[in-house]
Amino acid sequence: MYQKQSKNLMVLYILKILREYTNAENPLTQEQIKDYLYSDYDMIVERKSIKRNLENLKAEGYEINSSSAKRGKGKSKNEVTSNYYIESDFDDSELRFLIDGLIFSKYISSNQTIELVNKLKKLTSKHFNPRIEFIQSLKDDKRINKEIFYTISILDDAIRERKKVRFNYCSYDIDKKLKPKTDEKTGELKEHIVNPFYIIAAQGRYYLLCKYDKYNDPANLRLDRIKNIEIMDEPIDQKATKPDLPKHMLEHLYMMSGDSGIVSFDFDRKILNDVIDWFGTDIIFQEKKDGTINAQVTVNFESMKFWAMQYGDHVKVISPKSLVDKIKTTIKKMNKNYK
Repeated sequence: MYQKQSKNLMVLYILKILREYTNAENPLTQEQIKDYLYSDYDMIVERKSIKRNLENLKAEGYEINSSSAKRGKGKSKNEVTSNYYIESDFDDSELRFLIDGLIFSKYISSNQTIELVNKLKKLTSKHFNPRIEFIQSLKDDKRINKEIFYTISILDDAIRERKKVRFNYCSYDIDKKLKPKTDEKTGELKEHIVNPFYIIAAQGRYYLLCKYDKYNDPANLRLDRIKNIEIMDEPIDQKATKPDLPKHMLEHLYMMSGDSGIVSFDFDRKILNDVIDWFGTDIIFQEKKDGTINAQVTVNFESMKFWAMQYGDHVKVISPKSLVDKIKTTIKKMNKNYK
């Protein structure tokens, strides 16, 4: 009875062997598949049974590749199919990209990273080597908000169902612990209610792009600072216009909230690559006689202030005047701090 059941499972075992041991650089012959059936599953079979099951898998749509060669001499030459391997859903470079995303995530502990990487490794053959040994030496950041995966799950449901969410929004105290914000007058916990639109990744962090009912401008809230989130029965406010995501991302370099508008600034040619990296190609350039370049771009003012300070040696904001004045005030404060 056991032997019969095993024979019925042969096609499944062959599929598992192909997924575990093969890729384009490491195919298997029918004889090698036969050996693995015996070593891994204690199954003794004939090669013709293996070939029949391989053809059945191909007929069912599995991406199994093979090569053909003629063997024998003269008229007795026969065409033999060999070197079988299965096409993985992900190639090694794609898996490497996904694994790197896990490794450099600020929200996943090293233990969770290793667990998820091992799951990704099962999507391809044993020949894939992600070289993740160094993860073992990474120290976990104790600031990680363990609720973040739950928060993402709740937000996914809320966005799909077009429902509002409520939560507490946190900030760090001097003890390095996240604490929910409180009302300055009553001391009670603040309850945030928003219309959720997108979960976005920027600057190595996850943000919720949303709107409060009483504000027209969208808000960017850090997911790792959200706690005690709940989906409400109340639907998203019909007046809350969904932001244009690509436009929003280009304007909000550092995911800061506030007004956006056209900013004109001059910069040294040596940082031209950096300017395009940050602002994209929808930026207007004009060369100046002194060798600098003038740029005009629509951007969030607070983000632009931060960016201009970052490239302070090479950038001069020209307009709007309100932004120039803010930068001047910040420079004066910095100068005072360092006197």
